[in-house]
Amino acid sequence: MKNSLLIEKAYLNGAFISSKKTFEVINPSTLKPVGSLPDLTVKDCQKFIDTAHKSWEVWKSTPVGERSKMLRNLYNLINEHKQELAENYDLREW
Repeated sequence: MKNSLLIEKAYLNGAFISSKKTFEVINPSTLKPVGSLPDLTVKDCQKFIDTAHKSWEVWKSTPVGERSKMLRNLYNLINEHKQELAENYDLREW
């Protein structure tokens, strides 16, 4: 099953990034691979942390009305894609 929301890349600062090195994501109940993700370095992870901190600084100074609109848009997108999201969640089969 190919799901348009199952993206096998990392997301940083508005862009999807990949890596030459990857690792498989395994479904723990079936022990079968469900995809792969970039195997990022410590330096890559620090870049993610730094970017998240900068994003938080911007977010907390964004007017509440604008934040509300963004959250409503997120809510609408979740509802629009709830089937694909449920399929992704089921892949993990906790």
